[in-house]
Amino acid sequence: MGDLSKKKPAAKNTRKTPGYANDPSCRPIPKSTQPKEFWRQIHYVHVPKCGGTAFGQIIRQAVCHLNADKGSLSGNLDCCLNTSVHCFAPSKCPLRPDCLAVHGCRLCDCRHIPQLKYMRVAPSVTMLREPVTRSTSAFLFRGHNPNWDRFNVREEFSNFPLKKPKYSFEDYLGFNEYRNIMTRMFALDSFPYRNLTITDAEFENAKKRLTKFRVIGIQEAFDASARLLLHTFNINTSLLELDNYDSKRMPLKSSLQKSPKKYKKILPHTTGASEANKYDVKLYKWGVGRFCTQLCDAGLWESGREFCEEKWNKSCSMDAVAVAKRAAPTALPGPADPPADGAAAGGTDPEGDPGKEDDLL
Repeated sequence: MGDLSKKKPAAKNTRKTPGYANDPSCRPIPKSTQPKEFWRQIHYVHVPKCGGTAFGQIIRQAVCHLNADKGSLSGNLDCCLNTSVHCFAPSKCPLRPDCLAVHGCRLCDCRHIPQLKYMRVAPSVTMLREPVTRSTSAFLFRGHNPNWDRFNVREEFSNFPLKKPKYSFEDYLGFNEYRNIMTRMFALDSFPYRNLTITDAEFENAKKRLTKFRVIGIQEAFDASARLLLHTFNINTSLLELDNYDSKRMPLKSSLQKSPKKYKKILPHTTGASEANKYDVKLYKWGVGRFCTQLCDAGLWESGREFCEEKWNKSCSMDAVAVAKRAAPTALPGPADPPADGAAAGGTDPEGDPGKEDDLL
């Protein structure tokens, strides 16, 4: 068979590959015509496996309408470019447009880095999910578990998919990096999969920070969360055609539904996920109460009534007059209006630190 230790020299590639400038599929990425501080902005914290990719689409469209008077819908803001054109380019064209008006997102995706420093320069938004389901979904999803670790969580975890999984679901629940990730992100301003222990103090800190968020959406009530977001920023829901989001929504693309046999196999073992994520369970329960209260105050109760009456175990008992008075959306603070108490000091530099850590608490 010959000496297999000697590698055969690779054949010379004689095919001419068009350069970036000459390849129409790799045309130069368009950029915003104005700097970041020119636009009204939103800060988004994308928690893994919480429907955040679909929610990010709505947030990006929301800032386009928020900045319509500034020319965002005429190609001046990169958040408003055609995703069909720019997000599905060939892999040989790795560059994608940014999204200057959303801290935490580019045009085609949203990062899992909280960047809580931007709480001082823009209203904050996030989406939570029931922790046992979220944890199970992450275990079955590509790249978010020790059998396929795309984030270099631990050196011993494989960064490519294993044909035969090395770690069981019980093993996964035992790794601290994959436990209480929601609490970790908000309490410690941390990437979700870091080996940072969560205690009662971190839980209280996470809850304290989330009280300052303008919108906390809930994955299990996606449509109601989208409507609450748009109402909060005084955007007509018809502009975003929410009914067309069914085909793109994360709940319908859930790894639990895409891998029913694997899910059925690990389902008996999910009882331990609640204890492993006990702080996230408490944080989610608190978040549901906050979400349902906001729906009631906004006059949007019917959009989430079934969910809230089941999970919150309460009803919207406010009278119509009180609802009308409290339902008026507040204006979005931004460059068009001076921020209160100097909150935007230093906020024009995307890599800068807009304020002290204590100011975020």
